[in-house]
Amino acid sequence: IVTAAERAREVTRTPVYVLGTGGSFTHYTVSQEADMARLGFPQAAKEAYAQAGVGPGDVDIAELYDAYPVFVLIALEGLGLCPRGEAGKFVAAGNTWPGGKLPMNTNGGLLSQGHTGAGGGFALLVETCRQLMGKAGARQVPNARVAVETASGGTWMDSHVTLLGTEAP
Repeated sequence: IVTAAERAREVTRTPVYVLGTGGSFTHYTVSQEADMARLGFPQAAKEAYAQAGVGPGDVDIAELYDAYPVFVLIALEGLGLCPRGEAGKFVAAGNTWPGGKLPMNTNGGLLSQGHTGAGGGFALLVETCRQLMGKAGARQVPNARVAVETASGGTWMDSHVTLLGTEAP
């Protein structure tokens, strides 16, 4: 259910608010992409963080589009959650696991839960909301207040960033 922030508490005791969004379209074909190691995530993230009034250090959970394993590394760096060139070490150190510094893809992501085409991105959005509502069961990240969710489409031509939170903007 989507409603105005003013009505959210009338609908549920645990509303989730859209804090900010950003999107970037960088190319029509992969051969036109200027930087395959970044895609459009830095631009989309900058827009989303500005709208939300938060920064990478405020993010408690990352639900990142992962149709291919490299996507999470590109997104972690593009979102400013890791310095450029450090995402691999960050993930390998266990930081994105349950109980880590930044739990990521808590439902298993598209690679583990399954990629159902357009439904895959929605599954990440649903998991983000479940986490922030405290309704993720055994996967629940304690005290999660701000989450980032990403999406990408086509031949990685577009990058989208959504910041969601437990407090109204």
